[in-house]
Amino acid sequence: MRLLRIDSHSLARTTARASLGVVALAIICTLPAVGQDAVEVPHPAYPVDPYSAPRPSLEALAVDDEIRIDGRLDEGAWRRAEPTSGEFIQIQPNPGYPMTERTVVRILYDEGNLYIGAELTDSEPDRVSIPGLEQDYDTHNSDFFGFAIDSYHDKQSSFLFGINPAGAVFDAQSFNDSRYVNRAWEGVINV
Repeated sequence: MRLLRIDSHSLARTTARASLGVVALAIICTLPAVGQDAVEVPHPAYPVDPYSAPRPSLEALAVDDEIRIDGRLDEGAWRRAEPTSGEFIQIQPNPGYPMTERTVVRILYDEGNLYIGAELTDSEPDRVSIPGLEQDYDTHNSDFFGFAIDSYHDKQSSFLFGINPAGAVFDAQSFNDSRYVNRAWEGVINV
């Protein structure tokens, strides 16, 4: 079992070394936060610039196990993978403030795929916003989980992937640290 540190430096190396042709995303979205309060992280310096704030980091786990893309993270590899550490910063709806609900992300990879699994809780799941099911839906009006791969580690370009709670996919190419987005770009992603 090998571990690989995933941050913007090593993700670029991982992507180049593994020649990833497919990004696979396994997600559990909007789990009811039963018996759990929203995460409150006091910090005197909020709001921060969400584009320049430190990103959470974690270890990605190399696996030989078969990973099913079925919306459940029940394979043993997910339990062995390190969960995120550090706090997430919102871009929407409250730019620059910390997450308000528990969010746990794990990353696995094999010879041909990068797997990102997220457990996202929501204390009000009946208020989840899903305005569309079309490819490249409007992310500004939707609840969604997304990630960017800065494969050149230049903070000038990245590949964006996202999914809303209904399973609609958003993929795009971005420039200038995600400030400019090319929605016409189509990646390879399984949800």
